[in-house]
Amino acid sequence: MSDINSVCISGRLIRDPVIRNNGKAAASFTVASNEHYRDQAGALQERTAFVFAKVFGGRAQTVQNRKKGDKVMVAGRLRTEGTGAQSQLVLMCDSVEFVRPAPRPDRGPWNTPDATVGDVDGNRLNQEMA
Repeated sequence: MSDINSVCISGRLIRDPVIRNNGKAAASFTVASNEHYRDQAGALQERTAFVFAKVFGGRAQTVQNRKKGDKVMVAGRLRTEGTGAQSQLVLMCDSVEFVRPAPRPDRGPWNTPDATVGDVDGNRLNQEMA
């Protein structure tokens, strides 16, 4: 029986992605994913996991214009990079999708009556309201 190495994480970018192009496009970024839970006293607590991620090729272009705070869903596999005390766990992305929040009445240009918000892999999807 072979092992399964599959990870899916949603969260927010903690800083702007770093894009490199040395013959093959590559992007690296860190995702902060929050977990909410109640402690033994019943108080609501929050714990954050910071996951370093890399993506290559055409998928690297999807993160090019993204900024700190953007909501993202990533899926891929874990790989250890480095040796000894310098090693770290990296999420090698097979899929990267950015999610834009639903429009709010008190917020900017997405509140036009003829548009619906949709943002997948960097593509803005406009749909006519019926």
